[in-house]
Amino acid sequence: MVQATEFKEKNTGSSDAEIGEEPKVFFDESTQPDLEKKTEEEKGTGNTDSDLLSEIRTLFQDKSNSENQVLDEIKELLVELTTEESSDKEKGLLAEITYFKDHRVWVTKKTRMESEARMNNNNIFSLFVVNFYTLIVLSLSILGLVITDQGIIDRISVLTVISSVALFGISLFVSLYGYKEKAISYKQCYLDLTRIESQCQDLILQGLDYENRLTKFNEIKKEYNHILEKTDNHSFADRLVYLRNNKKLNSLDDQIAYYKYNFVKGIIKFSLFIIPIVALIILFVWK
Repeated sequence: MVQATEFKEKNTGSSDAEIGEEPKVFFDESTQPDLEKKTEEEKGTGNTDSDLLSEIRTLFQDKSNSENQVLDEIKELLVELTTEESSDKEKGLLAEITYFKDHRVWVTKKTRMESEARMNNNNIFSLFVVNFYTLIVLSLSILGLVITDQGIIDRISVLTVISSVALFGISLFVSLYGYKEKAISYKQCYLDLTRIESQCQDLILQGLDYENRLTKFNEIKKEYNHILEKTDNHSFADRLVYLRNNKKLNSLDDQIAYYKYNFVKGIIKFSLFIIPIVALIILFVWK
């Protein structure tokens, strides 16, 4: 009984002596190699995770740190890690906005400029063709009045009818296709895209947080899609001309397609003017 009482008092005294000391947190030597092994296995997941685990391990190995100190240090490390992840997300968003501005908005704007130029050129060319065929028809009508050879008059009449039908078809096609209206539409499109480009540049320079920047960027993309919906898409030829003018016609297939397009376009324009002239020559030479 006396021994039990003494043993109890001895234990109680030992406990009272340790109340004023903060508990130490450290790893036993038998568990330390396991942690080091796990850290080595997770090095492949990234330098950030490896560094974080290394710092946490160092905190636990330092026997002078109390439990509260270790927890505070871990909290600070997690805050730093969260800040770094937020910074990476911000950089990624800025890179996406820059890519959208330079490789989608700007490229589409330049291509629509080529579309407007093509429509204006086609409009001017169609006016020349209509006036040229009108001149042919009037010339044939006058020749039919002054020539007395009945055989030539019959040929002139046939050629006049053919030229009149061609003139009617060309005039109808030009009026229905509406080159001038399409040119105006393309012009309005690339002016709107210029405004979108400026908005993207402002969004990059503004000091916004990630969420607000992302929200505004989504709104800009919706407006971009809405602008494209209002006009016809540019043709493949417009893309080829854009690549050629900006020295980006690097692909062999694109180069072949570009020169093929110019060749076919030249043949068509040349044929529209040369066919009536050849017909007139045959009219007076052929017996």
